[in-house]
Amino acid sequence: MRIIDRQATGAHIRSLMDAKDMETKDLAKELGISFQAVSKFLKGKNLPTINHLLHMSNLFGTTIDELIVVDKKMLKKLRQSCPVKPRVKT
Repeated sequence: MRIIDRQATGAHIRSLMDAKDMETKDLAKELGISFQAVSKFLKGKNLPTINHLLHMSNLFGTTIDELIVVDKKMLKKLRQSCPVKPRVKT
């Protein structure tokens, strides 16, 4: 069950980069990772690590939970099936 929408998260990070006139290579250099790694999470193939999310939240002046796009349908299913209710913003 995937709660994080990888495609939408990548698109959101891309929009934050565009607002700062930042290219993929610039973000890769800032995060200390390869161009290909950044490209994969911008395309929704992978998710950034928690360390990279923290770095990007500082870089873009946002919070980690604002960087991540949650699939609301999957979150609803999780909440219905989980005896302990997760604390995830919607």
